[in-house]
Order: sequence, then C-alpha cells, then structure tokens
Amino acid sequence: MIDRKTTLIKQIKELNAIDFVTKYILPPDGKHTNKEEADFIKEFLAKQFQIKENQIEVMIVGSSKLGYALSNKKVNDIILPRFRKFHPIKSDIDVAIISEYLYDSIWEEVSNYSYNATYFPWNSKRLGDYMICGWIRPDKLPKGLKKSIWWKSFMKLSTNRRFKYRKVRGGLFRSTYHLISYQELSILKIKKEIELSK
Repeated sequence: MIDRKTTLIKQIKELNAIDFVTKYILPPDGKHTNKEEADFIKEFLAKQFQIKENQIEVMIVGSSKLGYALSNKKVNDIILPRFRKFHPIKSDIDVAIISEYLYDSIWEEVSNYSYNATYFPWNSKRLGDYMICGWIRPDKLPKGLKKSIWWKSFMKLSTNRRFKYRKVRGGLFRSTYHLISYQELSILKIKKEIELSK
C-alpha cells in the first residue's frame, strides 16, 4: 500500500499545480481536521472581530489538512524539511482566514499608521511584501492595531479542547483568489525542487 507522503509527492509531480490545490487543499475536510472545526473557528473569529459570519471564511491548511507539511520551517535556526509528518502534539493547526472586510479594515489601520510615522513613505518591510499579494502576516504588523486582538483570539483557540490544546495559527487573505494564488505558487516551487533533485 502506498503511503500518504509518497502519494502527495506523486500527485505534485503529475498534476498541474492548480489541480493539486483544488484536489487536496480546497476541500473542507482534511487528514486530521474537518469542516466542523473550520466552522467553529469561523464563528469564533467573527465574534472576536465583531463582523458577520458571511464576511469571513476559514480554511484549515498545512500538515493538519494534508497529513504532511509542504513547506520548510525554521525552528531555532534549524530548517525543518518539507514533507514532515503531522505530529498530534507538536504540530500547529494552520488556518487561512479569508475576509475582504477584515483585510481592508486592517489595511486602513496600517495606512493611517504610515501617515503618522516619522518618515514618509513608511518602510513596511516584510509586511508590505506580503500585503501586495493580498496576504497579511499578523506577526509583521506594527505594534497595536488589531494585532493584539488577533493573537489573543488564536491563543484562546489554542487552549480549546476541541483542538486538543495544539497551537492554532492563522494568516489573513483578502480573497480566495489570493489564497489559491499563494498555494499554487508554493506547489510550483515544490514541483521545480523535485525536478531538480532527479
């Protein structure tokens, strides 16, 4: 019987990147997660940010979705390789938050922050690199803004028995298009690495 890791690598090699994303990343249920958990996070975050549930979508991604991590990860100056198996205790639950409303509200706050900075244009550093692609990395936001609410919200999720007290971490995308574009780019990069390793 072919194991999950071998299947994923084989599918990445054989499928178009967008087809792999559609088949393995976009469906609601995953290897270690399900739609009910994503819906719970959606409802919880809508309340935390005081927005309507139809203004936010939640998609669980990463190793909890696929069973294996597709990205490298740096931990204490050590690079953990791709295709690490999901660990029931150590692995995070990675969540993609899709909300044009929430994205634009944070964008407006960042814009106001930049206009009040000492120098203009304000150097957004890595935050701007991601935002231009429709993705907000909360860890790159300036102090204040909605950053504190974001981290407090995910800390509460991480202490919820439903998720077996595993860390729940999220990134914010302006639209499904931006999420799919990022995932597609990641798969294309992996396909290229696999081809070069032959």
